[in-house]
Amino acid sequence: MPVTPTPTGWDALRFRRERMVGWFDPGQLARTGMQVVLSSLFGSFADKREMQAALDPTPRCYGPYEPDPISGDFWIDYVPDLGDGFDSTYTVAYQLSRESLTIPGEPAPLPRGNLLVMGGDEVYPRASRDEYHHRTYGPYEAALPSTPGAPTDNDPHLFAIPGNHDWYDGLTSFIRLFCQQRSIGRWRTQQHRSYWSVQLPHGWWLWGVDFQLESDIDAPQLAYFRKIAESVKQGDRIILCVPEPAWVQTWLIRRDAYDRVAFFERDVIAPSGATVPVVITGDLHHYSRYSLTHGADTPAAPRHLITCGLGGAYTYATHSLPGTLEFCADQGHSAPVSRRRYERECIYPSAEVSREESEPVRSFIFRRKPNSEDGSYWQNASFARMLGVLYLMFAWLLQSSRSVFSFDPAVVIFSVAIIVAMGAFALPLREPDAEDAAPGAPPAPCRISRKWAWVVGGLHGASHVALAVGLMLGFTRLNALIMIEGHPALTVIVRLAAYAVETMLVGGALGGLLMGLYLYASYRLWGLHENEVFSVQAIRDYKGFLRMRIGSDGALTIHPLCMDKAYHGWQPVVRAGDLARVTPDDRDVIPVRLIEEPLVIGR
Repeated sequence: MPVTPTPTGWDALRFRRERMVGWFDPGQLARTGMQVVLSSLFGSFADKREMQAALDPTPRCYGPYEPDPISGDFWIDYVPDLGDGFDSTYTVAYQLSRESLTIPGEPAPLPRGNLLVMGGDEVYPRASRDEYHHRTYGPYEAALPSTPGAPTDNDPHLFAIPGNHDWYDGLTSFIRLFCQQRSIGRWRTQQHRSYWSVQLPHGWWLWGVDFQLESDIDAPQLAYFRKIAESVKQGDRIILCVPEPAWVQTWLIRRDAYDRVAFFERDVIAPSGATVPVVITGDLHHYSRYSLTHGADTPAAPRHLITCGLGGAYTYATHSLPGTLEFCADQGHSAPVSRRRYERECIYPSAEVSREESEPVRSFIFRRKPNSEDGSYWQNASFARMLGVLYLMFAWLLQSSRSVFSFDPAVVIFSVAIIVAMGAFALPLREPDAEDAAPGAPPAPCRISRKWAWVVGGLHGASHVALAVGLMLGFTRLNALIMIEGHPALTVIVRLAAYAVETMLVGGALGGLLMGLYLYASYRLWGLHENEVFSVQAIRDYKGFLRMRIGSDGALTIHPLCMDKAYHGWQPVVRAGDLARVTPDDRDVIPVRLIEEPLVIGR
C-alpha cells in the first residue's frame, strides 16, 4: 500500500497565502457590487440577528474574568480590518500570538492578551467560507497553532463583531466561524450571537455592538443589552466596541451618523449608571484618537474615540482628518439636541507619510507590487486590460458606422454610458455645503458640489471616449502600411490581429495612466475619490493593534502598537499533525513600537 508523503515546507499549510485584494480588478468590482446590492436589498428581510436571538433566547454575559493572581493585571488585544493579504495580515497575527512583546520605552514586556477582540471586517473582499479560511482562519491558526492533547484552560478567548464585509453574505460565514464555539488555533471563540457583553475585572465591561449595514439596532439586541445592563453597577465602566467610526462619518458622510451610538448611550447605558470612557472601532484603515473637549451631556458620553483599523487591509489616509469633530448627539424627542466637540490627539501614519502615499498615478499600472506567494505582480493590470477591451468594443462599433463622427445609435449609447458611469463614479459622499453644517465645523472632505462632480466625472468619461477614437484612427493608419502581396484576406487578418494587440497593450496602458491622472487631479483639486486613491494602491504597510491592560488599581492602560512595514520573509516550521507555524527568519526583525504614549484611564 503506497504511503502518502508527509507535507513539508509551504505544502504543510492548510490555506493559500493570498495577495492584497485588487479593488479595481473588474471581476472583483462586479462581485462586490452585486453583494452590496443584494445585501442592501434583502438584508433587512433576512436579518440573522433575530434568528440568533430565537436560537439563543437567554441573554449570556461572558465572564466574569479574573485578573492574573500574581500581577493582578488583565490584558485585552483588539484588532479589526484583518483578513486581507497574507503578509500584512500575518505580520499582525504573528505579533498578537507572541507570549509577550518588548516595546521601546516600556519598562516591562507586554504579555499576550487574555482576550482577543476582532472588531469588524474580519475578511476581505467578501464574506464566504473560502475567503474566511484562506485570509483569516488559516493565518491566525498558523500564528498560534493548537497542540493536540495539550491543556487549553489558559488559552486566550476570542470575541468578534461583524463589519459591513462580514454582512455581505448575511452573516452566514461569520456565524459558522465565530458563534459555534470553535477554535482558531489556540484562540477559543465564546460568543453565541454577533454581539456580546464581557464582564472584566475591577468594574470594567467590554460590549460589542452589531450595526447591520447602517440599519437601526434590532429589537432583540436592544433587549439583550438592557437585560445585561441590569447587572451593571453604578460607576462601572464600559469599553464599547462598534463596527464603524460614526464620529468621523458625521464629517465624512452625514451629520446624523452618530445618532445610533447616541441612542445606545442614552437608552441602554446611561440608566445603568455606567460610564463609557472609550469607544473603539476600525473600518477606516488607520489610527486616530479624538478626545472630548465640550458636550458631556450624559454620563455615558465617551471621553475618547479611537479608530484602529490596522489589522491587515490597505492603508487609508490620515492627513485629511479634521483637527476638530463637532456633531450632534440626539437626546430624544423630549430633550434638546446636544453638541459635542472632540479634538484630534494623534494619527498614524503621520500626515506627511499619508500625503506621500496619496499619489496613485504611478501605482495604477506601472508599479510592481510584492507578493509573498509568487514574487510580484503588476498592480491593477486587469483593470487596464478591461479598458483595452472597452476600446476594442468601441472601435468595432465605430467601424460599422458611416464615419467616425456619425451619430450611430449604438455609438451614441456606448459613449453616453461611459460618460454617465464615470459621472456617477465621481459623486461625493456628502455635499461640501450641507445645510445642516454646524457653524465653525470643519468642512466636508469634498470641496465640490455633486452637480460639478457630475461634470468632472463626465469629462473623465469623455476623455476615455476621445482616447478610444484616437487609438482607432492612429492604429488604422499605422496598420494600413501592413501589406502581404497576393494575399488580401491574410492582410486583413494580420491588420485586425495587430490592431487588437496594439489596443490591448497601448490602449490599456494609456487608459490606466489616464485613470491614475484623473484620480490624482480630482483628489488634489477637489477632494474626490480619497478611498479609491488609497484602495487602488493596496498599501500593505503601517499595521498595528491595541493592547489594553486593566491593572490591579482598576486603571485601564491602552497601548497603541504599530509595525511600519509588513514583513514578507516568512518560513514555515512543521509541527505535530503536519500543521505548519509560520515564523520570520529572525523573530526580532519586525520592530514593534508605540504609536503614541499609552493612554491611562483611571478610576
